[in-house]
Amino acid sequence: MHKFLMTILIFFCFFVFGCQTPSNKEIFVPAKRAQHSVKKIDLPFEIPELKPINKPLKPNKSQIKKIEKFKPIEEQRLEQKKHYKPKEVIEQLRLISKQTPTIGGSINAISLYPYIEGALYDIYTSPFHVTNIMLQPGESLTMPIVIGDSVRWQVAESYSGKGDKKRVHIFLKPFYQGLKTNLVIATDKHVYHFEIKSFKETYQSAVSFTYPVDEFEQLQKQIEEDSKVTHSVEVQNLNFNYSIKGKASFKPLSVFDDRKKTYIQFPDSINYEDLPPLFILSHNKKGELVNYRYLIDINSYVVDRLFSKAFLQIGNKRSQRVYIINNSK
Repeated sequence: MHKFLMTILIFFCFFVFGCQTPSNKEIFVPAKRAQHSVKKIDLPFEIPELKPINKPLKPNKSQIKKIEKFKPIEEQRLEQKKHYKPKEVIEQLRLISKQTPTIGGSINAISLYPYIEGALYDIYTSPFHVTNIMLQPGESLTMPIVIGDSVRWQVAESYSGKGDKKRVHIFLKPFYQGLKTNLVIATDKHVYHFEIKSFKETYQSAVSFTYPVDEFEQLQKQIEEDSKVTHSVEVQNLNFNYSIKGKASFKPLSVFDDRKKTYIQFPDSINYEDLPPLFILSHNKKGELVNYRYLIDINSYVVDRLFSKAFLQIGNKRSQRVYIINNSK
């Protein structure tokens, strides 16, 4: 009975309190979008209609940079070496070592090449002409001349001069134009490598060489010999009867000769760059240049001859000049 009454009471409360309408303050009203008047603006250009993209964009492979791992320098060099074939390496070395004729490097019709060990020299020949290859005076062949194509090329050798001035001449002549081969000449001083070509009319009359290394070594020996000679000259052979006239910072301290060479000694305060050129006065009273050398250890000029009158000069218009007069002549 009590349970029945409790059930009726619960339904009554739910009906009374659950069905009440909310007050005006608690009524929820959904917000509405405000409507404003929008003015239409005329643009000077048309806005393209954007279409939706159904498929995603794929990145361009050329724009993607692959991040490579760091490699040591030795591995990079190995990869570079692997990149070139032996044939390509040989061709590159051949082009780098090649020496060709130049306008400045010639004496009349003789083409001059500087001798460089391992260099490859171009020789141009013609079937109806002879090319003369002139080696250094004093050197001699140590083996027969070797040519790649001995059938279609004529090679002969000859000599000029005597003693230390004896010189080897190699004469080249092709039988046809359009030929190409190599030539090797070995002497007791140098080894020459040539690449010879034949043309219809173009050819070199003669080919010779300059030897910068040999010339430098020879100059060093000459300076050493001159230094020894100056210290070993006997006093009774020296001639100090010279007059020095003029005022300049480079005015020599003394001048003397040993009956063969003349020595002009400068003050220690003078720099090598400030040394003046030496001119010898000829019979027509014109200054002429003369061969001389500068010895650092004695701070002097060594002139390879004797003279009556000479002068040292720097500049032209406002020149500084010092005269040297040999009173014994």
